[in-house]
Amino acid sequence: MDIPKILQQRGINFVLVEKQGKKPFQLEWQKKKIEFDNEELLQHINNGGNYGVIGGGEKNLIIIDFDDIILQEQIVPKLPKTFTVKTGTNKLHKYFTTDKPECFKIFNEHTETLADIQGEGKQVIGAGSIHPNGSKYEVVDDCEIAFLPIAEIKALLMPFDKKKKKEKPIEKIRESIEDDFIDKLKNAVSIEDVLSHYGVDTSRNPTSCPFHDSKGGKCLGFNDHTAHCFHC
Repeated sequence: MDIPKILQQRGINFVLVEKQGKKPFQLEWQKKKIEFDNEELLQHINNGGNYGVIGGGEKNLIIIDFDDIILQEQIVPKLPKTFTVKTGTNKLHKYFTTDKPECFKIFNEHTETLADIQGEGKQVIGAGSIHPNGSKYEVVDDCEIAFLPIAEIKALLMPFDKKKKKEKPIEKIRESIEDDFIDKLKNAVSIEDVLSHYGVDTSRNPTSCPFHDSKGGKCLGFNDHTAHCFHC
């Protein structure tokens, strides 16, 4: 097993992982600087061990780790072409460099993980390693790692996050509002209509925010009733 050429760059760090497993076994592995030509890493791989690729670092690496095929099929066509690895369960790891390698997760309404965004201090299992089910992690797009701003990553993914947020204290003014008023209002007005009214291009999602200039024009993500800008 060889580490893919595209990952053999200074500034990308690796971690030793148990054989046919997913867990690093070195203490404080997040703080170690193990690059592609590290002798301990190469010997571990040659002995049949798995390895992980760490997010963040000098390259500001971030990996979108899909846990749900349906979400994957919706998001992948909207992402730029980049280095991609297929896991042992046919899900994808999409590698990017970014401006701020934050870690976050996307959940469904049952608090099940749909996507795990692995940035600083997190890792994904590298290509050539063996999944616990016996399948191999395989490179499916052996191209350069693309750059994608964190605002665009969040704009694409956060509208799919259904995890219940902590309830804020209800203001007294709302005591006089009938319970279903907000639902009726949401059903009567769509976010797309509101954005269109103010001149926002809704033919693409994510799109540009009307409140500031956006270099990529892709920082505002929206669904039927909500919109999220990750620069505002």
